[in-house]
Amino acid sequence: MSLRRLQESWVAAAMLAATLPFSGCTRSADTPSKAAVRDDMDDLTQAAKKTGHDIGHATSELADKAGEHMKNAANEAGEAGSDAWLTTKVKSALTAGGLDPLQVHVDTANHIVTLSGSVPSSADVTKAVTLAKTVQGVAGVENHLFVKPGR
Repeated sequence: MSLRRLQESWVAAAMLAATLPFSGCTRSADTPSKAAVRDDMDDLTQAAKKTGHDIGHATSELADKAGEHMKNAANEAGEAGSDAWLTTKVKSALTAGGLDPLQVHVDTANHIVTLSGSVPSSADVTKAVTLAKTVQGVAGVENHLFVKPGR
């Protein structure tokens, strides 16, 4: 055996011996029998297994919580995306219906569309509300439109 390997072995043995008193070993230093060392190693193995199990359990719980937060965030993002899509579809329907998209503003929250702005006539107010209600996915329409005063 080379001198270097012998030194490494002694260092490893010294490190192991130094950790035993801190790992719950209750034997005195004057009983270094093989059985005592084996028992201490078994105790260390059991403690390491328990620690590994506890860490695994904590990691699993953390992953579950993170997964729930991700699911909630995705649902919220999906809802906001759905509202944005409804806004786009309503604006498109209003434009296709002949209403000025620069004069009629559309906001959507929780599938409820709010129309605001101004239109030339009361018939256009009715038309805008009807068109918005016909868009699939719209749960309701709040009308905040007003008729422009005549020029």
